[in-house]
Amino acid sequence: MNFLITFPPLVKVLTIFVFILILNKFRCNLGTALLIGTYFLALWFGLGIGQTGRVIVSSLLSSQALTLLLIVILILVLSKVMEKCGQMERIVNSFSAVLKNPRLSLAAMPALIGLLPMPGGAVFSAPMVDVVAGNSKLNPSQRSVINYWFRHIWEYWWPLYPGVILAVSLTGIGLPRFIGAQLPLTFAALLGGYLFIFLPLRRINLAEPSFPVAREWKIFFREVLPIILVILIAILFESATWILKSFTGRELSLPKDISIILGLLVSLIWVTVSNRVGGKMIKEIARDKMLYSMSFLVIGIMAFEGILQHSGAMAGIKENLTELNIPLTVIVAFLPLVSGIVTGVSIGFVGASFPVVVELVRANGAAGQLLPYVVLAYGFGFMGVILSPVHLCFIQTKDFFRTDMSKIYKRLLLPCLTVLIFTVLIFRLLK
Repeated sequence: MNFLITFPPLVKVLTIFVFILILNKFRCNLGTALLIGTYFLALWFGLGIGQTGRVIVSSLLSSQALTLLLIVILILVLSKVMEKCGQMERIVNSFSAVLKNPRLSLAAMPALIGLLPMPGGAVFSAPMVDVVAGNSKLNPSQRSVINYWFRHIWEYWWPLYPGVILAVSLTGIGLPRFIGAQLPLTFAALLGGYLFIFLPLRRINLAEPSFPVAREWKIFFREVLPIILVILIAILFESATWILKSFTGRELSLPKDISIILGLLVSLIWVTVSNRVGGKMIKEIARDKMLYSMSFLVIGIMAFEGILQHSGAMAGIKENLTELNIPLTVIVAFLPLVSGIVTGVSIGFVGASFPVVVELVRANGAAGQLLPYVVLAYGFGFMGVILSPVHLCFIQTKDFFRTDMSKIYKRLLLPCLTVLIFTVLIFRLLK
């Protein structure tokens, strides 16, 4: 046991990741695999059984975990209601009619949902992609990577994402400068998606909309109103709290992501009333197995993240890198990348690695060039999130289309490499 404890933290974390993936490969539910991996990770980092239990319980009862769980449940219920009452199909058909290009709709649907800064939002767009793809020859892994990749093209700079706001706060870089520097990464993601996801599909024919709709934007906006409501309420709520803080100096002590929860609730009420949803449909949705499997998955992710934070794993990885005298540029890129893979969420890799990145840059006398290092850190960190096996959107997409992680990974590597190359180029140009 003492021999195992002497392993470097990075080796320990990566070993547990491999262990979790092996369990999942052999048909173990990923939520269960995460909890098993969490237990062994805690023991490997010297946490006792009692302490491990307390950390997991406190992590699951935290406001972050509870709001995340509520958001995921609301997303799933809203998407299921819209799907069962036909509104999801009406959105797809009206948008396809407006665009007159079903292939473009494949990317546009998840990109539209991507404007919503909600955890697990890929489960919202997956049914839309599935409807557009219809009975075409697009296989499950192709549908998965389209939904997953284009769902995340805005998250490099879109100011409604908590990871972006946290990065701006931790670095002290103004939001306009941050957006200006990060915006090219969205174009890089679009380029990578076009070259390596869409071009290989050019010979696959997609069907026209299944029923005729007037080619007018107003029909599309009417059908997509539930999504607009979520975005609009989130923006109005965040703007109101910012104005209150600016004029009164007081900040509302509300749970994180409360604006998204309010928006989802209003949207759910709107969809239920406008589609005259009855008790029978509500009972069907309440019995849906996906609702419970996704909820259990969130529990596994939050437990794993809690042990990572309390075990000192990320601090240990940082020490491993600095002790080896690795160049600053490599550390700034690698630490967020590992943090992104480990946490699976943008706010996770930003919160875990950016304080270290900022201090390392300043300690090396490069504080005047912080912006290029921030772009480097965010680009690599977010690619870590995209490639993370515990990324909720990744798991939800895989489960919805019933495909294998390895098949999605094969299709993600070249688009991810495109973004990383652009990240390095922007870093060099800014320097």
